[in-house]
Amino acid sequence: MATSFNKTYTITLKFTYQDERAITDADLNVGILRTDIKAWISEKVGHINKGDLSAHIVGSVGEA
Repeated sequence: MATSFNKTYTITLKFTYQDERAITDADLNVGILRTDIKAWISEKVGHINKGDLSAHIVGSVGEA
């Protein structure tokens, strides 16, 4: 019986301004938010415990 296993999770985020103004991937605010999202996932979600069971992000958090 295995002592561990890996699962892959994928999320898709949609970036929009609340006032529906034009937006591009190169928008400065988008870049800042993307950096913050990757850091948050690494720091806050990178290690999760439930009792004596734990899950860890394997590798690095990236984007495609």
